[in-house]
Amino acid sequence: MARFRTEPAEELRPLMVDLIRVLEFDYIDPDRVHLRRSWGSTSNAYARIWELPALWSEVLEVQPQYIIEVLSQYFDKLTPAEQTEILIHELLHIPKTFSGALRNHRGQGEPINHRTVNKYYRRWVKAKKEETAASEAVEAAKRIEREIVSPPMKEPKTPAPSSSPSKARRKSEAVSPPQISFPW
Repeated sequence: MARFRTEPAEELRPLMVDLIRVLEFDYIDPDRVHLRRSWGSTSNAYARIWELPALWSEVLEVQPQYIIEVLSQYFDKLTPAEQTEILIHELLHIPKTFSGALRNHRGQGEPINHRTVNKYYRRWVKAKKEETAASEAVEAAKRIEREIVSPPMKEPKTPAPSSSPSKARRKSEAVSPPQISFPW
């Protein structure tokens, strides 16, 4: 049997922070939610969330903390969409009091099930599409503004060098006015 081990899963932090922001889980302090990746677990879960019990928080004189553990042997095989849904599911276990306790699947308030997770996932995807469209519109507006303020300069066309010097001389002679000498 493989030995159980964990390491930080900080590559998931930007996604977690974005989920908290976009889904308006304002009660969650992302600095107190730790992400770990584990190997060698005998659990069949994709991920799980751990709380620091209130008594431990009190004795250690620390604020409530949570750990989201993703089980590498299952989680890493999922698509990015499925991984996002798993993180949403785990974040839903954190109560609005952020007390160090955990919400169960059928507790008070909204149940934590596939339907709820899917609703939040669709909301997140829609918000990300709107953000992308908005940022593309801002970039387009900036590009147009730059072109209006300082339109791109076109390089002047220079005549191709003449193949023979006599043609160049004849051109210059034809263009210059004739020299007239007056008798007075």
